[in-house]
Amino acid sequence: MKESFKSLLLLFSMVLFIFSVAFYYTRPKRQQAYQLQVYLRNAFDDSGHNALKQGMEVAAADLKVDLSFVSLEKDASEQSLETLVENAKKQGSQGMILEPSNQLMSQIEKNSSNEVLPMVFVNNPGTAKDTIPVISADNYQIGEALGKEIERQNETKKPLLIVQASSSFAENDLQQQGLIAQLTKAKIPYTLYTPTTQALEEEWATLLNEESYFGLVSMSREEGELLGKIKKNDASLENLALFSFGYSNMLIHYVDQERIQGLGVSNQFAVGYAAVTQLIGDLSNQKQRQPNISSLIVTKENLFEEENQKLLFPFIQ
Repeated sequence: MKESFKSLLLLFSMVLFIFSVAFYYTRPKRQQAYQLQVYLRNAFDDSGHNALKQGMEVAAADLKVDLSFVSLEKDASEQSLETLVENAKKQGSQGMILEPSNQLMSQIEKNSSNEVLPMVFVNNPGTAKDTIPVISADNYQIGEALGKEIERQNETKKPLLIVQASSSFAENDLQQQGLIAQLTKAKIPYTLYTPTTQALEEEWATLLNEESYFGLVSMSREEGELLGKIKKNDASLENLALFSFGYSNMLIHYVDQERIQGLGVSNQFAVGYAAVTQLIGDLSNQKQRQPNISSLIVTKENLFEEENQKLLFPFIQ
């Protein structure tokens, strides 16, 4: 009886050992905890809300990734890719996500062969996209779409004043190119204006008195918010149409109050989410399919449509 029991115990131990070895070699590998450095132009500007940053944060939570956010300085001429990479490495980062200005992108393209840290660009395709992944909406198409909306509303083809972005980013440039191409096609005259002083309200008031414009088009969120505020506080501007690019709670509020007649918005939440998954895929040697980033033109008429609400408020969905 004892011999039978010993034999049974030995057999059980051998089976248990075999299962243990099999589990050790076949169990799912634990995902490495990655640390990523993220350089954005408005990393800490959450004026309701920073959808690009939120998309990254949600992806990081889903993938168990640690993110460190850094705001790019206004004066991009003092920055270099080497400095950003060195700072990221000092923080122990295995990769970085970058929203480069045009000046910084120019430096990167000249020295792309020296890139020593896996990275992903957002909102700036440049010419380095063959070697560095880029996640971006079709900003040229967004500009064209807003131009078509302006054409629809501006039946008399009165002139427009286009307020150019004060900062130099490809996102704004491509949107402006698409907008101008559509306005030219529709034979709608326009004047380009670049703010030159801090007294922007005074400058715009002077310009508006010089010619009878159908409306203004702001190429950036910041100027769009300021123009909306000016229009809100000046009853004489009530009949002046206002269009803008970008997203914030304030801009959406102005659309709802009909102070802004059209707003070009891209799904920056999706851009942020895809950027993190792309970089993690590169680090773990897993090929990622780059998604098509949706966009829309928001007006008072379509503001509360279900599909538009999903794009405007993805974090709530």
